[in-house]
Amino acid sequence: MQSRAHAHAFDWETSVSTWLTRLAPTYQIPSRKPQALGLPLAEPIETKRRLAAIFAADVEGYSRLMGADEVATLDALTARREILDGLIASHGCRIANTAGDSVLAEFSSAVDAVRCAMEAQGALAKANSTLPESGHINFRIGVHVGDVMVRAGDLFGDGVNIAARLQTLAKAGGALCLRCDL
Repeated sequence: MQSRAHAHAFDWETSVSTWLTRLAPTYQIPSRKPQALGLPLAEPIETKRRLAAIFAADVEGYSRLMGADEVATLDALTARREILDGLIASHGCRIANTAGDSVLAEFSSAVDAVRCAMEAQGALAKANSTLPESGHINFRIGVHVGDVMVRAGDLFGDGVNIAARLQTLAKAGGALCLRCDL
């Protein structure tokens, strides 16, 4: 003989089962994209390879400048980025990525990338001339010509890594560091 509690649980299960059976034909689960760990999985994005001149620029001492005066540094960086971004666009090239004080641009011509870098250093030096030396925003710029992978507009690969490493070797506000692998 079943206890009253057990019989009650059985009745509850039967009720739920009956309710789900009636509901099933009318309720459709909305289709969703596959998920991993609760996050939507990205749709596959086509990756293409091409030869490019990669222009990598970064501000020397940016962390120090931000530590001294965040607001003034961000204002100065914004003004310098307008100069740099305008020069990159004037050479018919594109900015592929930015992160804080760094800029990664793709040029179809090594000559254009170098000319842009030289013009940028001159224009940025002029913009710095009105500030005390402690507030100068000086970019280091590296240019590398090599194979890159392009996916959704972002650049990847060894060519990008080499340009970034060359940028760290360049003299801030002046000479460029260049390399070409063909």
